[in-house]
Amino acid sequence: MPSPKNGESQSDFISRCMSSNESQNSFPDTKQRSAFCNSQWKNKGKSSGETFVYKDPKTRELYHYDRRGVYKKEGRILVFVRKTEGDSMKPKPHWTPGARDFIKDADTFLQENKADEDAGYPPNCKLGYVEKDGRCVPAEESAEWSYEDNQKNEKD
Repeated sequence: MPSPKNGESQSDFISRCMSSNESQNSFPDTKQRSAFCNSQWKNKGKSSGETFVYKDPKTRELYHYDRRGVYKKEGRILVFVRKTEGDSMKPKPHWTPGARDFIKDADTFLQENKADEDAGYPPNCKLGYVEKDGRCVPAEESAEWSYEDNQKNEKD
C-alpha cells in the first residue's frame, strides 16, 4: 500500500495513493480510499504497527482499528477481514480460504436468523414485510408489495 515518501507534498501523495492499483483494489469505493489515503498521510512517520480491518456485512464498508475486538456499526457486528502489518495488506498464512468461507457462512446464517425474528415467519409476516419465496422480506425489496398487502398485514 502507498505510504508518504520523504519530501513528498500532501497533495502529491494523496493523488498517488488514490490512483494506486493496490489501494483501488483494496478500497473500490472512492470515499473509503480517500479516508485511507488521508489516514496514511496523517500517520506518516509513525511506526507502522498492526491494523485490524473489519467489514460491515450489510453495507460492505471497511473499518480500520488499532486493536482486535468486537465492533458494531448501526447495531450490526462488524466481521473481521484481515490484519495488516506495515505495508503488507495480505492475510496471515494461517487464514486459509476455507476458514474465511466458514466464518462468512456462519455470519450470514446468524444475520439471516436475526432477520427472520424481525420480519416474522410466512404466512404471518410482520407489518412492513411481505412473503416472497417462502420468506418475509421488507416491502421495499418486493415488487409484489401493494396496498392490499398492507391492508392484509394491518388486519393480522
